Amino acid sequence: MDLVAGNVSVHDEMKHYRIYNNWGTLGNSSNNSHEGLWVFNQDMDGPNATIGPSWIGHLTRCPEFRTLVYTRYLELQDQIVNLYKANDLGDARIDVLLKEYDNSFSRDLKRWPISVYRNDLYRTTETTFAESVTFLRSFLEKRNQWLLANMIPKDFDSTSAPAVTKAADPTNATVIVNGKRIAFDAYNIEGNNYFKLRDLAMVFSGSGKQFEVDWKEDVRAINLVSGRRYTPVGGELAKGAKGKVQSTLWTSAIYKDNAKVSLTAYNIRGNNYFKLRDVTKLFNIGVGWEPHTKTIELDTALSYQEP
Repeated sequence: MDLVAGNVSVHDEMKHYRIYNNWGTLGNSSNNSHEGLWVFNQDMDGPNATIGPSWIGHLTRCPEFRTLVYTRYLELQDQIVNLYKANDLGDARIDVLLKEYDNSFSRDLKRWPISVYRNDLYRTTETTFAESVTFLRSFLEKRNQWLLANMIPKDFDSTSAPAVTKAADPTNATVIVNGKRIAFDAYNIEGNNYFKLRDLAMVFSGSGKQFEVDWKEDVRAINLVSGRRYTPVGGELAKGAKGKVQSTLWTSAIYKDNAKVSLTAYNIRGNNYFKLRDVTKLFNIGVGWEPHTKTIELDTALSYQEP
């Protein structure tokens, strides 16, 4: 928790902490800690090297080793997700630990208040223990999504990878886009809604947040192009099948404006469905949820906000 929240040393000899947190011009300059995997850093002697010319640094340059690591990571997805979210394995481990050690955590909080500002890296604004837990839960989910999208080895054969499958229910929510009700072929997977990229590109086309779904031939991957009107290919907004189905985690890379991005997606019956909040965040599109009427509201005139 201290490391991801930036509660670390900022002395010059501790530069690796600032690199880990992508601070300033270091790391990828994103100023967050859920991105980056410095053990896979190819420039072990460069300004962003955290481990130097070590045996693990050399080992991670080996494509076969990276494939083994990523394959194992896919195999453990149920256990990893269960750290921060309830799934088929039971309650989230965070919640299990809270029930068992709540009194101990509360005593620690009184002795070491988390609201104390410690240095420029300290990015959290939580003033209660519950808010701190929410921060950690969010970090774990974002970290897992980033690793799934960015740890993929070059020329990784996803067909031979272990399949990560989840039950998917058709989304029963009403969807309003810029004030207009639109029917989507969408699914709910573990509490999150997943939509087809081309369906979203179609309904946002002509707005200030429009994007094109293109193909990046040099890396053989989808490239989303900001600001370009969408070109329909046929089949957009088609009705989907009814009933619960099985979905498989989609592990291919995806790009936005030629830069790799992190989006969670599942394949259902040959079509890829992307997490709605990932896409709306990527293009800064406002998204809201009205629980009483079970309505999802998408507004390109608004900016994205975390729930």
